[in-house]
Amino acid sequence: MRIVEVVHHPVHGWNVHVHALLLLDEALGEAGLKELKDSLAGRFVRRISNRGGGADVNGQDLKPLKSGTEERLSAYCLKGAKAVWSENGSRSPMAILADLSTTGQDPALWEEFATTVTEKRRMQLSTSKRLDSICMA
Repeated sequence: MRIVEVVHHPVHGWNVHVHALLLLDEALGEAGLKELKDSLAGRFVRRISNRGGGADVNGQDLKPLKSGTEERLSAYCLKGAKAVWSENGSRSPMAILADLSTTGQDPALWEEFATTVTEKRRMQLSTSKRLDSICMA
């Protein structure tokens, strides 16, 4: 499952990033997790770079789900649907909309987001094919 999250920082601008949940057939040990992380992060960074963007392989993370953390994980993955204001000044789109509604702040910023994220692009469902070969390539 892949969740795309968008936040806006007043200095750095838009930050589009992905939270992905991988459902594997079996648990991986530490070495297997490192190999999978290195493979996925390397592919991700190369693809972003090839398209003119920037991403740091050290900014990628991969952790196994531990029993009892499911609620915290789901809240973290779905926080983009909520109004979130970060200490560093970043805001989720819903926080931008809330500020616009209450104070009239940043109408152009909301318009930029609303026109860029069309209905067609808001939710996409796709199935992975050959995930094993992609992950370990």
